[in-house]
Amino acid sequence: MLFDVMLPTTLFFITLATLFTFRKYEDKFRSLLEEKTLKVMDVIVLVAAMGVAVTVMVFVPEIALLTLFLFVYSLLMFVFTYAVVSKWYVAVIPPAVFVALYAALSGVFGYGAPDVWELGLMNLYAVIFAVMITTYLGSMFTWKTTLAFAVLLTVVDIIQVLYTRHMVAAAEHIQSLKFPMLITVPTIPPLCDSQGNHVFIKLGVGDLFFAGLLATQTLRRFSWKHALTAAAGMAVSFFIFETLMFNYALTAFPGTLMIIVGWAAVTLFFELQKLRRAQG
Repeated sequence: MLFDVMLPTTLFFITLATLFTFRKYEDKFRSLLEEKTLKVMDVIVLVAAMGVAVTVMVFVPEIALLTLFLFVYSLLMFVFTYAVVSKWYVAVIPPAVFVALYAALSGVFGYGAPDVWELGLMNLYAVIFAVMITTYLGSMFTWKTTLAFAVLLTVVDIIQVLYTRHMVAAAEHIQSLKFPMLITVPTIPPLCDSQGNHVFIKLGVGDLFFAGLLATQTLRRFSWKHALTAAAGMAVSFFIFETLMFNYALTAFPGTLMIIVGWAAVTLFFELQKLRRAQG
C-alpha cells in the first residue's frame, strides 16, 4: 500500500503555528478591524468571489497575475507587520525583502536559483502567507459564519476541482510563476514515479488557510485541547484521503473536502459532549 506521512504532518504543524499566532495577535487585529464580523450574506459573497477568481485566474495573462499577487502579498505583509510592531519604517522591510528575493531567485525573470527558491523560500513564504491571512481574517468570523463558509467553500472546491477543473488549471498557472501560493514537500516514505524520480506533492495556501480557520474558530468556541484535537483530526483525515489518491491513481482531489471531514467528525463529537453536559 502506498502512503505518505509528510504532507499530513506538515499540515498539522502549520495549523499549529497558525493557532499560536492567532491567539497571540487576535486582539490586535480585532481592534484594527474595529471589531467587525462577517454576516452569512458576506460569506456567500466571499465564497462566490473566490470561485469566480479561480476561474478568472485561468485566463488572466501571467504578467497581470504576477503584478496582482505581488501587490496583495506585499500589502498583507506590510499591514500584518505594522499591526505587530506599529512602526511603518519597520513594516516596509518584510515586503521589500520578499519582492527582492522573488525577483532575484525565483527564475521567473530568467535568472536566479530556482531550486533554492522552490524547495526553500517559496515554501517558507507560502506558510507565512497562510498564517498571516488566517490571523488577519480569523477574528472577523463567528461560529455561524465559519460553518457557512466551510460548507460553501467545500462545495465550490468540489465543483472547481472535479468538474470544471478550473482549480487544477489555476494551480498550474500559479506554479508556472513560482509564486508562494503552494507548498511542495517530498513524500515520506519515498514514492517514485514511472521514471524512478522521487515524488513531490503540493498543497495550496487556500487549503492551509481553510484548515487554520477551522482550527482557530474551534479554539475560540471550545479550548486549546479541542483545537489541537481538531488539527490532528484534519491531518488524519488528510492522510486517509491522500492514501486513497495514491492507491487509486487519483491525480487531483478537493483539499477542502479532505480537511473538513476530519474537522467535522471531531467537532460533532465536541458538540454532542457539550449538549450532554447541558442536559445533565
